[in-house]
Amino acid sequence: MLRQKSEKLIQIFYIVFVVTFGWLFFNVIFNNMHFSYSPFVVLPIAGVWLFALYLIYRTIQKHESILVKYKVRYLIAFFVLLVITLFAVYSQLRTYPTRDFERIFTGAYNYTIAGVIEDPYLDYFYKYPNNMPLTIFLQFVFRVFYKFGFTNFYIVGALVNTFCICGTYFFLYLCCEKRLGVKQGFFALALMYLCIPIHFYISVFYTDIISMPFIPFALYISFLIQDAKNAKETILPLAGLFVVIGFGLKIKYSVAIIIIAISIDFIIRKEYKKIVAICLTVLCSFFTWSSGFDAFMYKNILDEEIAYDAATPFASWIMMSLKGDGTHDPNDNYFIWYFETHEEKNEYAWLEIRARLEEHGVLGYIRFLNQKAIRSFGSGNMDMSNTAADSPMRQGFLVECASEFGQYFTSCDNIIQGYHIMLFLSITIGALMAYKKRVAVMFPVYLSIFGLFLFLLLWESGQRYLINYTAMYMFAGTYALMQIFDRFDVMVRKKIQKNEQ
Repeated sequence: MLRQKSEKLIQIFYIVFVVTFGWLFFNVIFNNMHFSYSPFVVLPIAGVWLFALYLIYRTIQKHESILVKYKVRYLIAFFVLLVITLFAVYSQLRTYPTRDFERIFTGAYNYTIAGVIEDPYLDYFYKYPNNMPLTIFLQFVFRVFYKFGFTNFYIVGALVNTFCICGTYFFLYLCCEKRLGVKQGFFALALMYLCIPIHFYISVFYTDIISMPFIPFALYISFLIQDAKNAKETILPLAGLFVVIGFGLKIKYSVAIIIIAISIDFIIRKEYKKIVAICLTVLCSFFTWSSGFDAFMYKNILDEEIAYDAATPFASWIMMSLKGDGTHDPNDNYFIWYFETHEEKNEYAWLEIRARLEEHGVLGYIRFLNQKAIRSFGSGNMDMSNTAADSPMRQGFLVECASEFGQYFTSCDNIIQGYHIMLFLSITIGALMAYKKRVAVMFPVYLSIFGLFLFLLLWESGQRYLINYTAMYMFAGTYALMQIFDRFDVMVRKKIQKNEQ
């Protein structure tokens, strides 16, 4: 049981979440200057999605006893369906990597085949060494297949993405089953399966997809540690955390958001020994993986001294996020690259940050943050037209759906947006229900979503950055929709009983 003060803190957070995301939802619908969605189109579509999910829920509820009894069989069947779906999508929506995706993929390919990365790719990694760990990982995978004579690395990359997407589904199920139940776990799988853009990213080789499974994995491990009755029961989960989580953090630093959310949850619960163990494990894991990646990188690919001065500082992303609509601006990169040393790059980035903040002013900055939030959360398509369908290998039906200038793009985009706002509103209502029912179990899930929101206010805007936290959306959406549907069923039963009387 939580103590009264801890419970109050969680209650206050739920209120803050409802107010923030309620206001954001209103703006996404009626003040969305970044995306041209008509509320008269997407709101009815959201209603259709809600009804369809209600039917799915009732079907799962009706067969709950069978699902519980044969859950392993049904899980296997679902993952077979998922893999078939992913490769069916891949067969129709294969794309050539472009921009950052192309540099990472080609860098891994060149190192696998020639044992060296040359310019312009080498210059890219000097400027963006944060993408080097994924390149190193991919080239190790490519080498394994290359030794067996398999050289179609596009398919190898798709296999890696499939593994990561399936891993995300698996740990999402485990999280929901652990805290909500088997029925809810299967509903969460169905909810995520209907998130169309995730499948469209099967041929995009980037950190957003690769880092996806680490978020629900970390949350599931925290549940195991939280439920442990003694120190011995925490050893295996901590060992799993040590082996895996540092890799995820190195691939994508935003994985740290779920670690912070978990840590705050443990602190509020006053489980200090467990949080110390988790934090030490995560830090040791991160530095272990960092040491391994850095040792390989500086020995085989980059010169450490040159890399230190050439790297684009993190302040550069904060700087560019304060201009225009907060999205990526290559001109800011060229401005930073003009300076030669690491210290100069940092100094002038922070000078520009202060200048842009002063230009906004207090009220102007608040309005700007509101538009940045809309820019990041205002569309559910996860920027698929600029990534998943940017450079198709062949024209097909799904390309026409995912490409901005495709024949079916508008219809597909509206369907996706209807799903997005349905889930967005449901999650907000779910936070309100968690507040009323004093449900502490959903706190770290909602806190991680709120943490992502704060991160994107500070960082570069973009709906693609929602991808690796999709599992947390689905977890919160599962809780929310179950509460909504159960309450609706109770209301219907009461009305029927009243009419019979």
